[in-house]
Parts: sequence; structure tokens; C-alpha cells
Amino acid sequence: MAGAVADARLLVEDLTRMRGPDHEETHEARRTLGEYQSQTSDAPEGIRALTALCAESAALGPERQKATRHIRGTLIKALERNGQHRQALALPDEEIAVERATVHDPENDHGDVAMWLLQEWRARLAAAAD
Repeated sequence: MAGAVADARLLVEDLTRMRGPDHEETHEARRTLGEYQSQTSDAPEGIRALTALCAESAALGPERQKATRHIRGTLIKALERNGQHRQALALPDEEIAVERATVHDPENDHGDVAMWLLQEWRARLAAAAD
């Protein structure tokens, strides 16, 4: 995993230099780096990086909503994987609120399934936090 973290870090540096710090590709590379770090002994740094990235992405507005949701999901998984259930508990609520406001294509409406999965995830985190 150390090699993957090193490669991801180099990619983030290159994309930041070439595309800029707020470019979607740069954010995706930073999300991947944080995810990899959260699976190693550097988990606190990965979680810190994902938390900061989630706030940065949300601040960029509604055009980044899908990317922000992906980052938030990665952050929830990282917190859950590292036993930080209480910290993770509020994040599914944000996802549930966004999902409630999401208009789905009537021919491909998977909204009920997505909502059910989010509610189950939140319940699992709540049970682990107690």
C-alpha cells in the first residue's frame, strides 16, 4: 500500500501543478490519496485530508455536488474503517438530505434503494457508536 500512497501523492502534485488545486481531476486524485492513506498507519492524515477536501468541494457549489457526495462517502468509510463511528454519524444525514432533494430519472429511478442503503448505513454507524 505504501507504493500506492506514494504514486497517488505524485499524481496529486502533478495535477495540482498542471490543472490547479480546485480542478475536478485534482480533487479526485486527492480523494484517492486520502482513501489510500486511511487504509494504512497514516489513517489520521488520510481522514484529515478527506475532511478538508469534502469542505473544499462543498464550497465550490452545486456543480460539484456529485463529486462532494463521492468524497463524503469515502470519508464515511474511512472513519468507519478506523473505528471513528461517532465522527462518521452526522455524514450520512447530509447524504440523506441530498438524496431526498435529488430528482431521479423516472425510467431509472433507484432513489428508494439509495435512500434505503443510506439509512441502513446510518443505523449501522449508530449501533457501533453506542
